[in-house]
Amino acid sequence: MTDDLCIILTLLLDVYLVWKQRKNPMVLLLAVFLLYVDYCIITGFYILDPVVNRDINYGKETYELGLRVVTVYTFIRNAIMARLPYVKLPEKRENDLIYYLLLVFILYVLVTGVDRSILKSYSVRTSSLYEYAILPFTLMVFYSGNSKVKMVLNFTVAFIYIFQDFYYGGRSSSTHVIFVMALFYGFRFLNMRNILIAMFGLIIVMSFVGEYRTYYTLDGILMGNIISQASDTFFVSDTCAYSYHSSLAQLYTSIYLDLDLRHLSFVAFFISIFTGASYLTNFGLDPKLAVPAWSTLDYQWNSGGEIMGPTFYFWLGWPGVVVLTFATFWFIWFMLKYQDKTALPSLCFIVIISMSTRWMLYNPMTLYRSAFFIFPILYLGCKMVENSKKRKGNKTNAQHMQTNK
Repeated sequence: MTDDLCIILTLLLDVYLVWKQRKNPMVLLLAVFLLYVDYCIITGFYILDPVVNRDINYGKETYELGLRVVTVYTFIRNAIMARLPYVKLPEKRENDLIYYLLLVFILYVLVTGVDRSILKSYSVRTSSLYEYAILPFTLMVFYSGNSKVKMVLNFTVAFIYIFQDFYYGGRSSSTHVIFVMALFYGFRFLNMRNILIAMFGLIIVMSFVGEYRTYYTLDGILMGNIISQASDTFFVSDTCAYSYHSSLAQLYTSIYLDLDLRHLSFVAFFISIFTGASYLTNFGLDPKLAVPAWSTLDYQWNSGGEIMGPTFYFWLGWPGVVVLTFATFWFIWFMLKYQDKTALPSLCFIVIISMSTRWMLYNPMTLYRSAFFIFPILYLGCKMVENSKKRKGNKTNAQHMQTNK
């Protein structure tokens, strides 16, 4: 395939997915974001001059390979996502014990999950715990039921969560919370027009935060200049650009890197889904192997971040792109078949959407560990608490009935 054909095909596949799922709000929201990511990659590297210029020439072959990988990955992903069923918003439940336990934990994270030392240059100072707190936050909102008091608490916590993230240089964690709140409280407003307007607004806000965190001051930052700078680059996200630049480094490295090391990186990644990277030493593996962006740093500088398709290629070549992409999105399709029997599939999909900025642009580990492993465990734990309370209530009622007799 020529570059021009890949560019046209990739964007048409994304536009088709958006149109196909235009009446399926949750999938539509994710499809619009995926379209934006691919737009940034193609516009930022193959239509305009590269947005990220680190004076590193990966060669024409690497850029061509990257574009082909993105196209094949997009084709398989979108072919499956176009067949996803209508994803229902799970009906919120009310359980005071679960809700307030989760609320206390979230408040603890809000207090302790931030480095509040004074810095004058760019550094995101929210911790990994702060980022992964979106998992219990999602369950907290789910178990808030229709209580107006809990709704006010949810919005208050969300505001503090987002404000702190912005103030201390983060952007990713904020989008997680924004997506969760939008889905639970604005589901009926999710249509093509509103999503596109909101996405544009989010791009501008994220650009503003990006300017602010350079020196942690608002001096000299004008919204007009932000919009002007964004329009100059055709609204290409710097985060998308840096992530793809890192993926190009991985593809470039894969050309001469030992195949066994690439396979070992995949094995380390798979194990760390369940154990965490720090425990890989127990298996005789270097924790850096679990993240291709880290494992290739010894051979080629990269800015961090990963696009999923090129990561699959780094591990297993073209078979990896085809098989791993198909398996990942087929599992999502299979999971949603059971949304009428339990709330878990729909809640998992909310997590997939809310953390899409992470698994699409930083590390696919976020998808597998958060949505497919940790979140189901948290949900099952909440269900056990919920069921034990029901059993205790039933036992109490039975005792009252015996007493009345």
